Amino acid sequence: MIRFSSEAASELEDAIDWYLSRSIRVAGRFHQTFSSVLLNIEADPDRFARIHLDFQFARIIGFPFICIFRKKLDHIQILAIYLRLVCDPVSQEVDPIVERLSQSFI
Repeated sequence: MIRFSSEAASELEDAIDWYLSRSIRVAGRFHQTFSSVLLNIEADPDRFARIHLDFQFARIIGFPFICIFRKKLDHIQILAIYLRLVCDPVSQEVDPIVERLSQSFI
């Protein structure tokens, strides 16, 4: 089972709204791609890289976002839908978000 933090739900809604304001087709593709990412996370969360302690991430292929999550005993918690800079390595980019998550969820 997947559960979203309120922050992650808001970030996802903002991303979808941004794409909807530009192209319904691209917004649909983003939604479909994100849904596939969630299915992959739910099916095998251990295959995704760890970025800090028990935080893991999955790239949203074709879009400049990563989904940050952690595996709990009875569910997977989506913590953030993070806009990343394409030119920088993920490990350098996630420092600010890891700091936010560490303060909020540890």
